[in-house]
Amino acid sequence: TFRNLAYLVGPILGGMIAINGERWTIAAAGIILVVAYGLFTGMKVPESEVEEGVHGVRVGEELKHWWELSTKVWPVLVMSLMVGVVDAVFWTTGTVVNDSLAELHRYGGLFLSMYMLPSLFVGLLVARWGIYQGKKRWAAGLLLIGGIILSTIGWKSSVEWVLGVVLLASIFVGLSWPLIDATYTDFTVRMGKGRKHMIGISSSVLSLAYIIGPIMGGMMADWVGEIESFAWL
Repeated sequence: TFRNLAYLVGPILGGMIAINGERWTIAAAGIILVVAYGLFTGMKVPESEVEEGVHGVRVGEELKHWWELSTKVWPVLVMSLMVGVVDAVFWTTGTVVNDSLAELHRYGGLFLSMYMLPSLFVGLLVARWGIYQGKKRWAAGLLLIGGIILSTIGWKSSVEWVLGVVLLASIFVGLSWPLIDATYTDFTVRMGKGRKHMIGISSSVLSLAYIIGPIMGGMMADWVGEIESFAWL
């Protein structure tokens, strides 16, 4: 929730500061980083009582661990890859669509806002549901519903339709995020000292999504157009 709040507020603040010039933008970013560093160093976090007993990482052995893990938890890895790709495409191709719609309609500039808005509260809904079993199935089902809704984005050419579809699709995709994270948490808790391998592979999969996402988004936009690329996505 806080991460998505930053994504929602950041562009607004950035736009307001950028009016005064690039130097102010860089200076503001530096000030924010200094404040964040001060808050982080001032926090008193209790040290972990778990002894990892690991000194350095051997790439070959780590890849073997990842391969063994991927054969067991590949559905969750695939889902996290999909969600990451969707997020990456929205923040690349979506910025172009946002600017284009803003020129056509007074509410067109809300394209990215409609995508980010549900992420501010859907985590609280998942917490209230108290889903302790079947998190993978819930995540897969919600992701499927979000994909079906997003596939209808090109049915009508009105800006209102596009914004509504993005909002509804984002709600369901956003609901799958915390369930996927919770599943990873279950895995890491069960694995004990070996949890570092699970953390490594999950982080790498998400990083991979942000590498291939912009490439996929750009290719689809060239083939079918910016709006229709989200239907294909």
